[in-house]
Amino acid sequence: MSAERRARVVGLSVAVPRTVLANDEIARVPITRQGLQTAFAGADPTRSDDERIFREEQARYDGDPFAGTVLRHRLADDRPSSALALAAAREALAIADVAPGQVDLLLSVSVPSDRVWPGDSAQLAHALGIDAAAWNVEAWNAGALSAWITADALIASGRIRRALIAVACVNSRIAEPGDSFGWFLGDAGAALLLDGQATSGPTLTASGMRANHVARDAFAVDVAADPPRLRVRARPETGAELVGSNFESLRGALAGLTTTPDLVVAYAPTAWLAATAARIYGWPPERVLDVHPRYANIGPALPLVGLHEAAAGDRLRPGDAVLAYALGPSSGVAAIELRWEDVPLGRVVV
Repeated sequence: MSAERRARVVGLSVAVPRTVLANDEIARVPITRQGLQTAFAGADPTRSDDERIFREEQARYDGDPFAGTVLRHRLADDRPSSALALAAAREALAIADVAPGQVDLLLSVSVPSDRVWPGDSAQLAHALGIDAAAWNVEAWNAGALSAWITADALIASGRIRRALIAVACVNSRIAEPGDSFGWFLGDAGAALLLDGQATSGPTLTASGMRANHVARDAFAVDVAADPPRLRVRARPETGAELVGSNFESLRGALAGLTTTPDLVVAYAPTAWLAATAARIYGWPPERVLDVHPRYANIGPALPLVGLHEAAAGDRLRPGDAVLAYALGPSSGVAAIELRWEDVPLGRVVV
């Protein structure tokens, strides 16, 4: 890959809903289904070391009905989920001083989108004024990193110069009201602008992806009416299918990443998964960034929000090797290795 064709990050922004709910507020809704307990039950410490470590870390929260989740952002009911992606995308373009007409590709990642099908790419392109290629990337929680790897390859090939990745996660809308499954779900958006002719900015040095096929049916997904929307429920088998397969699939995705990272942006949809992964893969705990206490499970937005938090909080220095990864149940696993350089950051409250 020639230097002028390296896809450099020239803008990174996040969008967070104004409302933040603590546990005492969210618990006011009467609970009719204990989905949270179902989703993470089933780890068998005798089956593998991965599951033993998972269960040891999970046990720290056994007495907590919220399973360690403390805070979660919630998008107002009258706002479309795409509002988060749109706000983050506009901010990423602004801080990079790039006009919409200079973007060659828009990749949209939405969980869920504003409609059952398809995703939000065309609507976002229209709202942003991008008259170029636009499509949706569906890889559930691995969507943002899968989009990044895809855009990086297209830029490296010389087919495009700039790509904008816009992510919206409104996890709070995928759980049934009254199901404790929603207690660990949060909302957030993010956007990443890549430029193949920029002279500075973080670049990918390696990447890996795998299908998470063992957990292909981990969750029950159906369509609720009025208005039509996706609903996700934990099945009795969910926990057992997720626990072992996630770490084995990630091990495959990490196989081609050789750098010992200075920082790991942990994929942490639960309070114990960052510590679990650190023990399984041998990462020093002090090098692992866990944003779950501030955001809960924000799905595909998590890796980009984590990078933003690390950069804004002075956890990153130019030249640092950064590892970020994401697990998409019923979908895939993605991991990236990144060489860090300073980049313009933006943050929007929606």
